[in-house]
Amino acid sequence: MEGEDNGEGKEREEEEEEEEEEEEEEEEEEEEEEEEEEEEEEEEEEEEEEEEEEEEKGGERRKEGEEEEEEEEEEEKEKGGERRKEGEEEEEKDGRRG
Repeated sequence: MEGEDNGEGKEREEEEEEEEEEEEEEEEEEEEEEEEEEEEEEEEEEEEEEEEEEEEKGGERRKEGEEEEEEEEEEEKEKGGERRKEGEEEEEKDGRRG
Protein backbone atom coordinates (compact mmCIF):
# COMPACT_ATOMS: atom_id res chain seq x y z
CA MET A 1 0.00 0.00 0.00
CA GLU A 2 2.77 2.38 0.83
CA GLY A 3 4.32 1.82 -2.58
CA GLU A 4 1.05 2.79 -4.23
CA ASP A 5 0.88 5.95 -2.14
CA ASN A 6 4.39 6.92 -3.22
CA GLY A 7 3.50 6.33 -6.84
CA GLU A 8 0.38 8.44 -6.55
CA GLY A 9 2.32 11.14 -4.72
CA LYS A 10 4.92 11.29 -7.48
CA GLU A 11 2.21 11.52 -10.11
CA ARG A 12 0.58 14.36 -8.23
CA GLU A 13 3.90 16.17 -7.94
CA GLU A 14 4.55 15.76 -11.64
CA GLU A 15 1.05 16.98 -12.49
CA GLU A 16 1.47 19.99 -10.22
CA GLU A 17 4.85 20.77 -11.77
CA GLU A 18 3.37 20.52 -15.26
CA GLU A 19 0.50 22.79 -14.27
CA GLU A 20 2.94 25.31 -12.80
CA GLU A 21 5.04 25.22 -15.97
CA GLU A 22 1.95 25.71 -18.11
CA GLU A 23 0.85 28.63 -15.95
CA GLU A 24 4.31 30.19 -16.20
CA GLU A 25 4.28 29.77 -19.98
CA GLU A 26 0.84 31.34 -20.19
CA GLU A 27 1.99 34.25 -18.03
CA GLU A 28 5.06 34.73 -20.24
CA GLU A 29 2.89 34.67 -23.36
CA GLU A 30 0.52 37.21 -21.82
CA GLU A 31 3.45 39.45 -20.91
CA GLU A 32 4.82 39.18 -24.44
CA GLU A 33 1.41 40.04 -25.88
CA GLU A 34 1.13 43.03 -23.56
CA GLU A 35 4.59 44.21 -24.59
CA GLU A 36 3.68 43.83 -28.25
CA GLU A 37 0.47 45.78 -27.71
CA GLU A 38 2.38 48.53 -25.91
CA GLU A 39 4.90 48.69 -28.75
CA GLU A 40 2.10 48.89 -31.30
CA GLU A 41 0.43 51.66 -29.32
CA GLU A 42 3.71 53.57 -29.12
CA GLU A 43 4.23 53.17 -32.87
CA GLU A 44 0.70 54.39 -33.54
CA GLU A 45 1.25 57.39 -31.28
CA GLU A 46 4.52 58.19 -33.05
CA GLU A 47 2.80 57.93 -36.43
CA GLU A 48 0.01 60.21 -35.25
CA GLU A 49 2.54 62.74 -33.97
CA GLU A 50 4.41 62.61 -37.28
CA GLU A 51 1.15 63.11 -39.18
CA GLU A 52 0.25 66.06 -36.98
CA GLU A 53 3.68 67.58 -37.55
CA GLU A 54 3.30 67.10 -41.29
CA GLU A 55 -0.14 68.70 -41.19
CA GLU A 56 1.26 71.63 -39.22
CA LYS A 57 4.10 72.00 -41.70
CA GLY A 58 1.61 71.78 -44.55
CA GLY A 59 -0.54 74.39 -42.86
CA GLU A 60 2.46 76.65 -42.42
CA ARG A 61 3.42 76.17 -46.06
CA ARG A 62 -0.13 76.91 -47.10
CA LYS A 63 -0.13 80.06 -44.97
CA GLU A 64 3.20 81.12 -46.45
CA GLY A 65 1.86 80.45 -49.94
CA GLU A 66 -1.28 82.46 -49.23
CA GLU A 67 0.78 85.32 -47.82
CA GLU A 68 2.99 85.29 -50.90
CA GLU A 69 -0.07 85.31 -53.14
CA GLU A 70 -1.54 88.23 -51.22
CA GLU A 71 1.73 90.13 -51.51
CA GLU A 72 1.87 89.44 -55.23
CA GLU A 73 -1.73 90.58 -55.65
CA GLU A 74 -0.98 93.79 -53.76
CA GLU A 75 2.07 94.39 -55.93
CA GLU A 76 -0.02 93.82 -59.04
CA LYS A 77 -2.64 96.24 -57.78
CA GLU A 78 0.02 98.82 -57.05
CA LYS A 79 1.55 98.32 -60.47
CA GLY A 80 -1.89 98.52 -62.04
CA GLY A 81 -2.60 101.69 -60.10
CA GLU A 82 0.70 103.19 -61.23
CA ARG A 83 -0.02 102.25 -64.84
CA ARG A 84 -3.44 103.81 -64.58
CA LYS A 85 -1.93 106.99 -63.17
CA GLU A 86 0.67 107.03 -65.92
CA GLY A 87 -2.06 106.52 -68.49
CA GLU A 88 -4.13 109.33 -67.03
CA GLU A 89 -1.11 111.62 -66.96
CA GLU A 90 -0.37 110.82 -70.58
CA GLU A 91 -3.99 111.49 -71.50
CA GLU A 92 -3.81 114.82 -69.72
CA LYS A 93 -0.62 115.66 -71.57
CA ASP A 94 -2.20 114.58 -74.82
CA GLY A 95 -5.29 116.61 -73.98
CA ARG A 96 -3.17 119.67 -73.32
CA ARG A 97 -1.26 119.19 -76.52
CA GLY A 98 -4.39 118.71 -78.60
